[in-house]
Amino acid sequence: MKSLHTITDKKNSPPYLRIKGYRLQQINIKDLPLLETVAAQFNIDSIRIESDHQISVSGCHSDRLEELVSHLKPILEEIEPCEVGRIYTCRAGASCKYAFARATEIGNQIRKLKLSGPLPAHLKIAISGCKRCCTMPFVRDIGVTPVSPTHWNLIVGGNGGRNPRIGDVLEENIEERRLVSLVKQVLELYRIEADTGMRMAPYIAQTGIEHLRKKISQNSPF
Repeated sequence: MKSLHTITDKKNSPPYLRIKGYRLQQINIKDLPLLETVAAQFNIDSIRIESDHQISVSGCHSDRLEELVSHLKPILEEIEPCEVGRIYTCRAGASCKYAFARATEIGNQIRKLKLSGPLPAHLKIAISGCKRCCTMPFVRDIGVTPVSPTHWNLIVGGNGGRNPRIGDVLEENIEERRLVSLVKQVLELYRIEADTGMRMAPYIAQTGIEHLRKKISQNSPF
């Protein structure tokens, strides 16, 4: 059975355990009886859908998570292990009348990227399916916004929280295949040059967006 990784949120009582490797993008009315039955069986107090569509549960003992997932599989979607951090995508065409681009598909392609080594810090990547940018791509480490159904803009170095920073637009009107390749180039350069624990925003602030553009335009091996 698939190995699960959990994260305990110590600030909540009882603690929440996040089930990594699966996501739940939408709950239908017909799913509610299953959730109610499983919650009672595993003593779950609450189920939380995180902003990246992964789920956390409270009340369930960690050694029963494998069994829990086996019961919830009819409504869960298995996702690829991710080396780049947390990926936020909007529901796009599933429930948004403004969406015109394949945000979820782009997120899945980025999730599958294999890097040459571990990143200096845990990153957040956001892909928007329309120009309203509900996933907040301009204040994520890496953001992707659509220009058309097939072309995208790439933003790097955004940050929220106590030290907000609007990300820099690295390149505009990028074809989908090149977009994913470009994201990998950015991540590989960041992996080599950034200090341990340094997020993308301070890295870009320190080196400058032109440094990144120059390295990529030269097809530098970094």
